[in-house]
Amino acid sequence: MTLPPTSRRGLLRHGICAVALAACLTTAATVQPTTASAGDADPGPSAPQARPRGVPDLELPNLLRDGSGQGKAGDHSGPGFPGGPGYQGVNGIPATALDAYQKAEQALAASQPQCHLPWQLIAGIGRVESVHASGYGLRADGTTAMPIRGPRLDGGQFALIRDTDGGRWDGDAAYDRAVGPLQFIPSTWATWGADGNHDNTKDPNNLYDAALGTGRYLCAGERDLSDPADLDRAVLSYNNSRAYVTAVLQWMRTYRSNGAAKLPDNLPTTPHRPDPTARLPRPGGPADTAVRTTPAPAGRRSLTTAPRPVPPGAPAHLRPQPPALRPAAKPQPTPARRALARLDRIGPEEIKAQTERTLRPLQQIVARDVHGTPIPGIDLRLALTGDAAVRFLGPAARPMADASLAVTVRTNHQGIANVPAFTTGTSPGTATLRATAPGAPGPAVTFTITVRPAATPAADCLIPLDAAEITVPVDTAATSPLRIKATQDRTPAAGARVEAVILSSAGGSTPTEDGPYFEDRQHRRLRTLVLPPADAEGVIPLPALHAGRRPGSYLLRLTTPAGVRLDIPVTVTAEPAAPVHPAPAAFGANAA
Repeated sequence: MTLPPTSRRGLLRHGICAVALAACLTTAATVQPTTASAGDADPGPSAPQARPRGVPDLELPNLLRDGSGQGKAGDHSGPGFPGGPGYQGVNGIPATALDAYQKAEQALAASQPQCHLPWQLIAGIGRVESVHASGYGLRADGTTAMPIRGPRLDGGQFALIRDTDGGRWDGDAAYDRAVGPLQFIPSTWATWGADGNHDNTKDPNNLYDAALGTGRYLCAGERDLSDPADLDRAVLSYNNSRAYVTAVLQWMRTYRSNGAAKLPDNLPTTPHRPDPTARLPRPGGPADTAVRTTPAPAGRRSLTTAPRPVPPGAPAHLRPQPPALRPAAKPQPTPARRALARLDRIGPEEIKAQTERTLRPLQQIVARDVHGTPIPGIDLRLALTGDAAVRFLGPAARPMADASLAVTVRTNHQGIANVPAFTTGTSPGTATLRATAPGAPGPAVTFTITVRPAATPAADCLIPLDAAEITVPVDTAATSPLRIKATQDRTPAAGARVEAVILSSAGGSTPTEDGPYFEDRQHRRLRTLVLPPADAEGVIPLPALHAGRRPGSYLLRLTTPAGVRLDIPVTVTAEPAAPVHPAPAAFGANAA
């Protein structure tokens, strides 16, 4: 399907690219096709099939994170399948679709060996056009329980293609629609249609027929698909969109290099809709019948059969009866949500944090179905375990209580959920963040949160702000404020730590035992003290310095953990400070 001009960019969605599982598939009997005559047109980028005719699924395959999937075809319990280790689902193809693609390759290898058609190319188109008919009730004979139809090609959002089949295949006698799992335009099918299952009917709604018809169309004009130029022209003739070619060829390479995991036909999933305005009925509803049409008589444009004339005097049971009143149709429920097959992480597995911090990680989680397509609106439960005191932030941006270490997040329209913000405690350690889907056993993804001690801000310079030296009489405390400023590269070093030591004499290296001192809250004398961290301006205030009772010369040494040092001389004089008497209060109108 070709993208409409207004939506080509928005529909190109890139994923994390993935490796899946090697699959050993047995070959089936060769099907002999009917080849096109020499007069058939060589389709190109301007062919009706290549015109904008619906919305393809242009998501690219994803790379397997650890490359552990090693399942074998037909094994639905081992690695690479739901419930098995290493399951990824990116290269999964329903069993009937896989058989149809491979038989088409075998048939073309016999009838047009120069084409070198790989089944993976047909599978790439089937993946982009209808996700291999998944969710439409694919059956073992190649039919589907529900029709797969593109939008009405009336020249609105898509191409203008008036009816060419009398509504035989698409149910529309006014305009054409692309039909079937490979989305053929009816006029294209009229030329390139094939009978891939030998039931004497060429039906684009049947996957075996459609796969063989796709192979014949791609091989038209004596193309050699082992030639990259011919391969590019062939896919452009199917849909003249560079984004379409990129997606198809990427899926082809994925199936070719990693094999295909054979999935059950009835694996639950929501169908891809080539017609964005269509409502899809659910299997089991009124449309749950095999899509198989019969040829209409020549010249007839209606799908209904005209009643036969009844001769006069015919018995009552042969006369036309009035139509029976049908009960009002019940509203159809919305399609069931796609089954979750796996969770993938976006970003590193390890989340690094420091103690006493609030962190908003960039890591995300993607919910995917069995085909690797993201699923929006899935609730995921995220739980924390481990020895680090990590807590999710609550609605009020406060750490949640210890008893509640789990939160629920929902995937957005792209199937992605963000890992929420959390806080760390005062102690380093590790924690595990595990994401699961409630009620969906198996799929899970984990992150490791490593909490390390917070780095101490560094300072390469200490500057005295109030005095380069201090003089204080015995038995008193310094009256002027004592402050220093810590800087790093001439800018304030907020949070820098400094240790203060009072030495016995200038040039000494041991703290004094009876000289100046600081006091703590319990009035204990301290001559070694770790000062509070610098504020946002890099300023560190020192507590009051008490002179003690022994006069002399001392040294206040301030040192950072990195060894940066500032020495401030301290002199304790023998004369006590003179008492300070307050001035008498002034009275009167002229008082200053």
